[in-house]
Amino acid sequence: MKRLGIILFGLFIFGAQPVAAQPQTSPSYAPTLANHSLFGYEFFAGSFVDGAGPRTEAVGPCAGLVGYSGVDRPMFTLYCVDFANRIYAGFDVTARVSNIGVGDVSLTRLGVEGPASSVYGTALQRYQKAAWLASLYFATPGTIHWSAIQRAIWTMMTPAYSIQAVYTNPYLGQIADPEWNPGAFNFNQWSVLTPVTADGSQVIARQEMLAQTGLLRLEVTGSPPTVTPEPETYLLLLSGMLFMVFFGRRRMKEMGYF
Repeated sequence: MKRLGIILFGLFIFGAQPVAAQPQTSPSYAPTLANHSLFGYEFFAGSFVDGAGPRTEAVGPCAGLVGYSGVDRPMFTLYCVDFANRIYAGFDVTARVSNIGVGDVSLTRLGVEGPASSVYGTALQRYQKAAWLASLYFATPGTIHWSAIQRAIWTMMTPAYSIQAVYTNPYLGQIADPEWNPGAFNFNQWSVLTPVTADGSQVIARQEMLAQTGLLRLEVTGSPPTVTPEPETYLLLLSGMLFMVFFGRRRMKEMGYF
């Protein structure tokens, strides 16, 4: 009987392999963008899906890499709100972060430039509307609507460079409506990234962007995995406990305790 128990225990161990827990993919999150802090990133790529005009401007979400150098840097999503300036792949950008949920956009371009728009509201309201519009990129499958969303953002934020009548763009019509209501939209997840120099002076030649903090759209290959126990691990532990109980009880009987 003792020999049979040892054999069974050995079979349990063999069947429970491998006992090491297998890493499970864990969500990757954007870096914390503290209000009015400096944030460094590399502009990785824009999207040319459904060009917005005769010059075939990039429309839709862009991509950035956190930091200036390194391997397996997190990639995050950017949204252009600045038609007046340009940025190209590979450019390093130091940006001043302005969280639009906090409500202070005094360090942004619109906040510095002054008067509110009679149609679209204050600087804060325009950034909030731009964030709301940007969130609609993925609300509908496909990219055919990207051009209209991007043109609406540009027209609202830099009207001198991108004029588009309200009646020709349903998205622009929505944000121009005095009764515009974003509902339960969480503005705390959105920040304006205003390009600056090391001393904090604004860099006009680079585009101002919006970024959504929180879950990244692309997986970060270098992120540490979350390790969870496999069912085989629990099986091994249970078999060990049963083995100890069985032979412990048998030994105690031999010694006269039962």
